[in-house]
Parts: sequence; structure tokens; C-alpha cells
Amino acid sequence: MRLKVILTVLAMSILFACPVFAAIPRVYVADPTSEQGATVINNALDINQKPASSVISGQTAVTTAGTEVPLASSTAILSVTVKAKHANTNMIYVGKNPVTSSTGFVLDAGEAVSMDVDNLADVYIDSDTNGEGVSYIAVIK
Repeated sequence: MRLKVILTVLAMSILFACPVFAAIPRVYVADPTSEQGATVINNALDINQKPASSVISGQTAVTTAGTEVPLASSTAILSVTVKAKHANTNMIYVGKNPVTSSTGFVLDAGEAVSMDVDNLADVYIDSDTNGEGVSYIAVIK
């Protein structure tokens, strides 16, 4: 990925070893394809992220206890919050495939976990009881 460096006229003096260098207040580094970047202002870094395009939400149930299922079909995301349904009577296990009762992050009824992942299909759930599940809300790229 190419980075595009945008410099003010003052910044050009860096190339010519001018003493104006100390007065440069801002340098902006960006990815021209995504509008994301970072700005250095007076020696402080400010990260500029493109806002999320949307959110997606849904519910997923484990049909057969002990058999993990993906949270959803393949969808590019930035982050997701997974919440065990309040009506659940047993634990939900969240994690990477294969997720089990001994490897998953445990959620009791009503509990939630948030994580930064890039695809909904990478998150799996399992349950101790047939038919129990989760609801989720994700930030789409």
C-alpha cells in the first residue's frame, strides 16, 4: 500500500535544510485509497479514521449443543459486540473455530463481549443447550 505524504509549503524547506524546519506545525500521512491516515501536530499523533459506513445486526442460535456455528455469513467488519440472549439457560462460548466449552470465551445469559475482527464469519459460538444463542451488532467497513 502506498502512502501519500502531504506537506505544506513550510515542510518543503526540510528538503533544502532551511531553519524553518522547527516551525512546521503539521505533517499529514494518508492512504489515498481509504481516506484514513494520521496527522502529526506539534509532536502529537492524531489518528484519522474513516467513519464506519454502516452497522449490521442479527441473531444466531446453536442448533445442536457442542457443535459450533459461525456468527454470520462472510461480512467485512471493523468490530462486533456479541451478547448472549437473556432467555438462555446455559453458557455460550465465543471464539475462533473450533470453539468449545474449554476454549471459548464464556458468556452467561445477558452478558456481552466486544472485539475487533475483520469478518463476522471468523467468530464462532457454541452452547451447552440446543437452540440457545446470541444477538450481535457489528460496524461494517
